Amino acid sequence: TQEMRMIRLHQHLSRRYSPKQQQQQQLLTKYFSTTSSTNYNEPFYGKAREAPPKPSMPNLSNLLPSSSTFTLSLPQRLGISIHSAITALSDPTRADAVAALGEVTGHVALRDMYNVMMSHPTGQLILRDTPIVNATNVNLKNLEGMEEGTFGRAYADFMKCHGFHPEDRDAVRFVEDEELAYVMLRYRQCHDFWHT
Repeated sequence: TQEMRMIRLHQHLSRRYSPKQQQQQQLLTKYFSTTSSTNYNEPFYGKAREAPPKPSMPNLSNLLPSSSTFTLSLPQRLGISIHSAITALSDPTRADAVAALGEVTGHVALRDMYNVMMSHPTGQLILRDTPIVNATNVNLKNLEGMEEGTFGRAYADFMKCHGFHPEDRDAVRFVEDEELAYVMLRYRQCHDFWHT
């Protein structure tokens, strides 16, 4: 590990250099040992961020038609894309902005995912039944009681560690095609499965 390398380096250097240089090496060793991010109780990808208050997207109603079934014009798509991209880049914790950006720019990817799902019997079944990942279907308390090493237990531990909930994913708002909207929702809801 980094700390062991620093200790060996310190031991090596202390035999070869002056007391002043030894003091500098001790300071470096002390610095690296106190600033090390290694914590063996954390997952390899780091510890969970504290959840910021969940702001909603700014009012975009002036960009959208009032009907529940709508088609975004090119200027509307561009406006939402630019606004969402700037928001997501300035604050990556804004999942709503990342979601909106993916919806207005991801038509080709969604169509490809849909085609792949339609080419496989399991994908066809998912598209036919349109299962939803929510608190009704995924009981984290029950999953926490599962045996260590099972996917259910690992998923529950991941969600608990990060303070996530299956229903935290935003609804799909900017995908007009119902089947593609479901593919986006499924992709979003399965996101934490892939991390697990």
